[in-house]
Order: sequence, then C-alpha cells, then structure tokens
Amino acid sequence: MKEETMKSMLSVLSGLVIGTSLILGFASCYSWRKAAGSTGEETRGALPPKPLVSKQDTVEVEVLPPARSDTSHMVTMKPAESVIETWKFTVQIGAFESRENAERLQKLAEEQLQKPVQLAVEGSLYKLTVGEFTTKEEAYSYRALLQKQYGSQYSDAWVVPSKK
Repeated sequence: MKEETMKSMLSVLSGLVIGTSLILGFASCYSWRKAAGSTGEETRGALPPKPLVSKQDTVEVEVLPPARSDTSHMVTMKPAESVIETWKFTVQIGAFESRENAERLQKLAEEQLQKPVQLAVEGSLYKLTVGEFTTKEEAYSYRALLQKQYGSQYSDAWVVPSKK
C-alpha cells in the first residue's frame, strides 16, 4: 500500500512541476510582448530602440588656482625620541640574611679587590656586588678573574644585570 501511495504522490508532483513550468513560460511571453508595445508585431529577438542623440549645451568652466590653506594655527610635531633602556652588568659576590655578615664580607672584599663593593637590600636579603660593566662579556670576564685569583672564596659569584 505504501508503494501505491508513493507512486500516486510522484505523479501528482510531476504534474505540478510541468504545470508550473507551462504557466511561467506563457507569463514570460506575455510580459515580453507587453513591454515591446501592443502593436501586434513579432517582438521575439528584437532589441529596444536606440535613444536619439541630441546636441548638448556647452558650459564654460573657469579653472581656479589651488586654494592656499592657512597654516598659521597649525602645530608642528617633533618625532618622539626613542627611549633606549641601557643595562649595566655587575658581579654579585654574596647575598646574606644578616646585615652584619654582609657588612663583614663587604669590608673584606673591598680590601682584597681594591674596589668599592655595593651593599643593596632586596626584600630580606643583603646583596653585595662589585664592578659596573657595559657588556655581559666584561662582567663574565671579571667573574672568571675573581674565581681564578681567589678560588673558592668567590666560586658562587654570578653576573647580574641592572638598569642604569
């Protein structure tokens, strides 16, 4: 039974499609004939008539020089200077929780190295640094010199960057 229902539905649908196509075909022929005018002439393949060309009036145009703008109120801007952060490098020779221990090594290191040793407080640590170098390589070279000359006394020294 389902098969018969399907067949009848298909035949109804195909009839609707064919009918719709015929109606649309006739309607388009009618609208084309109506657009061409109801003269009864055959209009298939005819092109619409060309518009008539008429003379145009001539207009004189006066060309003016470009207008000058008033720049007296304008402000000239200088390009922003580029900000370059410069970094220095130093060799940290110790970090202590006790201020007394840091000051004791600071005094000893200044006598040994014949250079000023800086004491900086960062959080709960007292850090000792020596030297100020423009490149990392110079700082590493100085650290190697300390380790070579004084052995284990500065074996834990390391290079640290600092903004200057």
